[in-house]
Amino acid sequence: IEKAINDLLLSKEIFIEKPSKEKIWIFSIIYLLLTYFGIRFDFWYISGFFSVFFILFSLADGGFKIFIPLSLGGILISYFTSNIMLAAFTAVHIIIALMIYLLIINRISKVTIILCITAFLFLVSSIFFITLLKTGYLNITPQGAGDYINNYVMNEFMQKSMDAEILKQSFEQLKQTFPSIIFSFSFIYTVILVQYTISSLAKEKAIIPVFGSLRLITVKKSYATLYLLLSFITYLIQLNIDNDYNMVVLILVNFLTIFKWLFVFNGIFTFVYFMHQNKKNVSILEKILLLAAVFILNFLFEVIGIVDSIFSLRRKYSDYMGGK
Repeated sequence: IEKAINDLLLSKEIFIEKPSKEKIWIFSIIYLLLTYFGIRFDFWYISGFFSVFFILFSLADGGFKIFIPLSLGGILISYFTSNIMLAAFTAVHIIIALMIYLLIINRISKVTIILCITAFLFLVSSIFFITLLKTGYLNITPQGAGDYINNYVMNEFMQKSMDAEILKQSFEQLKQTFPSIIFSFSFIYTVILVQYTISSLAKEKAIIPVFGSLRLITVKKSYATLYLLLSFITYLIQLNIDNDYNMVVLILVNFLTIFKWLFVFNGIFTFVYFMHQNKKNVSILEKILLLAAVFILNFLFEVIGIVDSIFSLRRKYSDYMGGK
């Protein structure tokens, strides 16, 4: 039995038990119907999300002889039912399904799958916005955007009790960190999509990657040192450069905005680790409250993550408790 399991894991098979032939045709039809009705009734952003599992299943079970015509069918349905934009949206999710399949059969970790797809979505989003700007579909210049924001703030908020200057600063920060915001949304969407798709595959008796115990994942001290050093350098540059839209400043600010989430998650893992010291199981309600706290108090979790990374709080506590 052990040899059979090892042979299965080392093979390119994705299913422990081969699904029935009827199921592949049912799932293929569901994929095409989901694509059509999602676009026809304008819930394509939801149908695109759920469609990844069905076309991935068809690829895993039927191979490329099923996957290629099914993909072309989905793209053509999107194009003739709506426009080229939604055809591209469908194509992106087809590529995501293909990426997940190739990474799973090569036994790549779940974390790596999430990072690869996040990078792909961020790249696609960047190309999409650049194309809109280059083709003139979006006619936005930094000066024009600034004038619009200034006029909007003056017209909408100067007559109210709100502090218009604070709102203006928020808009300015949003403009500066727009790339990192896109990356953050790409990451969140990828985590939810990959978790749903892989969990659905597990129900079909597929070999899937899983997360290790998240509370035991740590960030190296060198990363925290680099983050603090870059933060200090960025602060000094901003003091000496009046233009907040300087290319160096924009690159550093957006890089640090993305980089900080590494320590936010490290702070979450640290917090969960010490929660588990007092109780073995964390309830769903506690997880929901923790998730809400992350978005509201992400700076606090960032600090916890940096402190744990530098001082190895979890490791020292484990050593103090006898290595438990």
